[in-house]
Amino acid sequence: DGWMGASLCRERGLVISSEQPLRTRYLLAAHAGAYDAERAETTYQRFAAAAAWSVVPSARPHERFELQPE
Repeated sequence: DGWMGASLCRERGLVISSEQPLRTRYLLAAHAGAYDAERAETTYQRFAAAAAWSVVPSARPHERFELQPE
């Protein structure tokens, strides 16, 4: 229906600057069968504990950006 994506500025405007960069993290967990709250919590906790990544300009030829662990 078009509403599954996260909307960062649905409720209010968002200004991004070098002093206040945009930082987002998303988790989409797909599963078969009925919802299992314990399994969902474990999945979330693993995601929350995982290292974050940044998109940075690339120094490699023919690559504009690359991912770098924080």
